[in-house]
Amino acid sequence: MVFDIEGEPEEIVRQLGRLTDTTHIVTSLPGDGLIGWDRQTLYRQPAREVVIVDRIGAGDAMVAGVLHGWLGGDFVKGLRYGALTAALALSQWGDQLVTTREELEALLDGAARDIVR
Repeated sequence: MVFDIEGEPEEIVRQLGRLTDTTHIVTSLPGDGLIGWDRQTLYRQPAREVVIVDRIGAGDAMVAGVLHGWLGGDFVKGLRYGALTAALALSQWGDQLVTTREELEALLDGAARDIVR
């Protein structure tokens, strides 16, 4: 709405790319996950299933997860972290995600699939 862009999420991401010179664009698809674009490939990361306790802070947690992976050199893994950290934030009260590296890695790599808090 801010840039007067309309269309499907994939087209919106590409249109944002045409308006900017940024190298990566990420947008959330409420309830459906994330879309990330590195100007070459469009990536979809599905949302993680979770019982929603509180919605506040989920967007910030998603951004933190994406940045964690991207700054670590792996944009696609960042999208996976983003979907996971958003789900973890939704599963707890408050606007600040409380987790550990061990919990993130166990959930990300599949040692633990269910988010139970």
